Amino acid sequence: MGRTFKGKTDRTRVFSELMEDAVKCVSSGFSIRAIVKELNILKSALQRQIIESKAVGEESYTFEPNFGNRRIFTLKEEKLPTDYMIIASKRNYGLSTTQTRKLAYKYAKEMNKIILNTLGDKKNVQRWTGSEDLWEEIHHYL
Repeated sequence: MGRTFKGKTDRTRVFSELMEDAVKCVSSGFSIRAIVKELNILKSALQRQIIESKAVGEESYTFEPNFGNRRIFTLKEEKLPTDYMIIASKRNYGLSTTQTRKLAYKYAKEMNKIILNTLGDKKNVQRWTGSEDLWEEIHHYL
């Protein structure tokens, strides 16, 4: 007898085009309530994105949903290390998993994205940092 998964909530994911259109409609003068009812979006989520679009500038606003749990980098920030890993894999056998982890740590440290509470104790921090200087290798090859 198989088990079936029963979801705990009826929330749905909002796609980027839908949220961007909703923010544009609000900025053009439509009411938030009407747009929320028409597009089936959470009102609080739309209000957060309106505030963010005003802070960034409505012309340059793009909605990037955070589907990952505890995501540290945005999609744009993730591009540089990804490109480096592709170049390294084409030149030789690529990076190992520990080298990739150390690269991600050093990149996050350079971008001031490190949250020490997520790393844990001193032993865990030493394991992440390592002794190799991969950050210099990135700038050497790119």
